[in-house]
Amino acid sequence: TQQIILPTLEGFEVAKVHDIIRLKGNGNFTDIYFNNGTKKMVCRFLKHFDELLDKPFIRVHKSHIINVNFVKAYNKGGYVTLIDSSQIEISAIYKSAFLSEFGK
Repeated sequence: TQQIILPTLEGFEVAKVHDIIRLKGNGNFTDIYFNNGTKKMVCRFLKHFDELLDKPFIRVHKSHIINVNFVKAYNKGGYVTLIDSSQIEISAIYKSAFLSEFGK
């Protein structure tokens, strides 16, 4: 199981990549949402994780990376619903890459 190191103020935490539903850029920080309902804020730019994480993670917006294994639905209006009921906008520049993940 792939793991990722999350720097914290006290040190760091080790998280399992397959437990991450999505990541949201938040200025100099990134909010990481897990499938157990928890959220961690780490002092790293979203770009750091974009370069670090491979499939099943894809960037869908300048401030969002999602795990395609947790996609529940896609709406042609331009957003995706994840299993935690969050709705994430898909930017036009990332749309074709997102759809190709699902053979569309």
